[in-house]
Amino acid sequence: MSLRIGIVGCGLIGRGRAAVAREAGHRVVAVADVDTAKAAAVAQESGAEPLSDWRRLIERPDIGAVVVATFNAALAHVTIASLESGKHVLCEKP
Repeated sequence: MSLRIGIVGCGLIGRGRAAVAREAGHRVVAVADVDTAKAAAVAQESGAEPLSDWRRLIERPDIGAVVVATFNAALAHVTIASLESGKHVLCEKP
């Protein structure tokens, strides 16, 4: 089964999870980061849509799972919003 994944946070962990998802046969369809250069780089590697606002990623009905790889203060907000929207979530924490 192939998942359509969104990744919030495109630093080291988010970029790594995008690579693992692709290797496992899943499709990364959107990535979000306030650092638009990081989002653009991961999006280019993944063939995904780059976003600067994670809420746009959560709103997408075509995404079934979200990887939350943000800084600590945002982990809970993004994870809860993802779960409330009916998505499966992998929340990375330090």
